[in-house]
Amino acid sequence: MPEENFKYDVFLSHAGEDTAWCEKLAHRLREEGFRVWFDKWEMAAGDHLVAKINQGLEQSDKMVCVWTSGYFRDDKVWTIVEAFSELHSDPLGKAHRIIPILLDTCKIPPTLRGHIYVDCCGERNIDVAVQGIMKRLGSPSTAYALWDSRQGKRLKARVEKIKNDSAVLRIKTLEPIIQNSEVLQNFEIVQGGRLVHVGRATVKGVVDLEAEIVCEVSLEGFDAPSGMRITGKTKAGIQFESSRLRFCEDSVLFELSLNAIEFTVLEEIPELQVWSRDSQLFSGSAIIENVLHTATEVFAVARLARVNKDLSASGKAQFLQKADVECEELLRSFRRQVALAREFRTTAGELRAFLQYVRTWCEAVEFGFPNNSSQKEAVLDEFVVKSGERILSALSDFSNRLDQITYRDGAQLHSLHRHIIQTEIQPFTLCAPFVFRSYFKPIGYAGDFAMVNFMFANPFQGESLFSRIINAWMVKQPVCEAFRVRANYLYETITREVARVEPVRKQARIMNFGCGPAIEVQRFLQQQELSNSTSFTLVDFNQETLEFVSTRLGQLKSDHGRTTTVEFRQKSVYEVLKGIGSTASESESQKYDLVYCSGLFEYLSDKTCDELMDRLFDLVAPQGLLLVTCLDSNSLRPKTVESMLEWHMIYRSRDQVQSLRPNACNSREFTIQLLPPGVFLLEARK
Repeated sequence: MPEENFKYDVFLSHAGEDTAWCEKLAHRLREEGFRVWFDKWEMAAGDHLVAKINQGLEQSDKMVCVWTSGYFRDDKVWTIVEAFSELHSDPLGKAHRIIPILLDTCKIPPTLRGHIYVDCCGERNIDVAVQGIMKRLGSPSTAYALWDSRQGKRLKARVEKIKNDSAVLRIKTLEPIIQNSEVLQNFEIVQGGRLVHVGRATVKGVVDLEAEIVCEVSLEGFDAPSGMRITGKTKAGIQFESSRLRFCEDSVLFELSLNAIEFTVLEEIPELQVWSRDSQLFSGSAIIENVLHTATEVFAVARLARVNKDLSASGKAQFLQKADVECEELLRSFRRQVALAREFRTTAGELRAFLQYVRTWCEAVEFGFPNNSSQKEAVLDEFVVKSGERILSALSDFSNRLDQITYRDGAQLHSLHRHIIQTEIQPFTLCAPFVFRSYFKPIGYAGDFAMVNFMFANPFQGESLFSRIINAWMVKQPVCEAFRVRANYLYETITREVARVEPVRKQARIMNFGCGPAIEVQRFLQQQELSNSTSFTLVDFNQETLEFVSTRLGQLKSDHGRTTTVEFRQKSVYEVLKGIGSTASESESQKYDLVYCSGLFEYLSDKTCDELMDRLFDLVAPQGLLLVTCLDSNSLRPKTVESMLEWHMIYRSRDQVQSLRPNACNSREFTIQLLPPGVFLLEARK
């Protein structure tokens, strides 16, 4: 950032008809840490229009202009750009204070044609716009943190200070939205436009000031050291165990699958043990200090009841001797793992060298492309399809070899393999938009609607030839192909079930639980007249996902003249299992002809899936169908891809999916199909 003391990093200039798109752009820039002047946020009734705009111009470092035909329809909007240039004594644009975004093909006035713009014509891709703007803006002036609140909302705070394992946050609020020992889930810190921490954070202390809160949080990625585990038993005699924990001197933070056990704050756990391999680090009672439910897990903080003991001279010697033996075993174990992982490291090194060669070659080839942007895009598209496939074949061979070595070496080396992939290979792959989105998870979790959209779009996406090839390599992986296969089957099932119901009554009722972008529903509205005889209820725990689907389906209904009824509900798995807003008591006429859930069971434990199957089957009308999908553990083994994307899913065997049959479903009405490359289809007819 320049040295001037500007209040805003950017002034967003746009035409009134483009307000909706520009507001989304302003939100994205704000999420990246930039201070944005946007008229809808800065102006209120009674403000003097010209004075307010002039004030914004004076206080802004740069101007982002969203160019459309509406922007240049008269002299009322784009002349602000000239005023901005004169204000900063930069009529020739040498200071690069103006950043144009071309949103539509339009006639640009002669005085502005010299400015190079970010081309977002066609798909109006906000990600492309943000990346282009950030290249010119550089680093934002402040660091900020994002996390999920107890109510499921995404909260944001300014980061005052960052240390190796902690951070100090300042939150402007009048409400107590954070408390001691609270676990902040999906916690991220963004600094300089880059994600510098991803994981969780635990609140260590809170100071409540007037209109704001200052707190310190400890940062953690939440991967337990090898061999660490916790076991315990509640007063009710329910046993539990977890290998996902953080252990410190007087408390332990651990993770259990959703609905595995129901903890309450201040509950006493009479028996709790913390282990490191075969050594017991703690045994005694504990008090549950905090409980946090997410869409798929439960996190609990337990305060350990310490027993004070005086260590005798002989006890001290025994303790030190034991620690020395364990230290030596730790070093031997690490050396053994490094030796076993030698083949994996060698293969990863070969892949890294190949990626380096490919990137250098792509840069040389791209240098010879036409300078004209439209011609360059046409040549680039044709080139990647013809020559890129051969490179993709070689890359797939590498990933298959690495996966084979991973499964041969066993689970004890997975963490080491993951470290090798992320240090040797990942720096080459983050240029691909699909990889970038998947790894950094901007809305807090893997498999979000935008990530799924990438799997169904043109695989050759990216700013450069190399990034397009890498993007296609990832999107064409078998696990991504599984997403496309099941979307096709869902579309066919919706069509078949609506055709079954239509002769009986006018409208078929369908529920999609965990809808994501609802690709199959989009296709159904585009291609089937039957959609006019259909009512959809789309359920997802993420509000941003529902807003995206609502906009997309609304546009399709308008484009194709559909009268389809679509209802949106924001609800989590936890709320369904706990009966919050339960629809179990609805009459038979209010139940659904088809209930389906696709893409959610990959993140849920067997017990949670089993309970969810019963709840969903209860929503099915007589003669109706419940359809659920799972991924096959024998066909899909994408460990290399998982490490690159930090996208970890649960894969199941046929026996495991067989056990998910709803209790109220007759075994003869429960069927399982396996579609290549590894999609289980579980169907239960009522």
